[in-house]
Amino acid sequence: MTTDDDGEDPIVLALGCLPAREPDRRSSERVRARCQAALARRKRRLERAEDPTAWRWRRALEPALAAGVSVPFLLEVMRRALELYGLWRS
Repeated sequence: MTTDDDGEDPIVLALGCLPAREPDRRSSERVRARCQAALARRKRRLERAEDPTAWRWRRALEPALAAGVSVPFLLEVMRRALELYGLWRS
């Protein structure tokens, strides 16, 4: 940002004349309560994530579920491709 040669920017001078406002007390309390609730949720989530037994189950269960859903789909796609090329007869 550049300044005028005389060092007085009219916009900055106009902003300097504005009165200072204090935040609304109820609004600031609502924001504070929402922030504290979000921090508490994050803390609970991190505490649950640090549970080693839950982590082991999740690491084993997620790939098994993905394979359980993907394998039948892949087999059906392969069967239809083989049928299309005449290599499979149903």
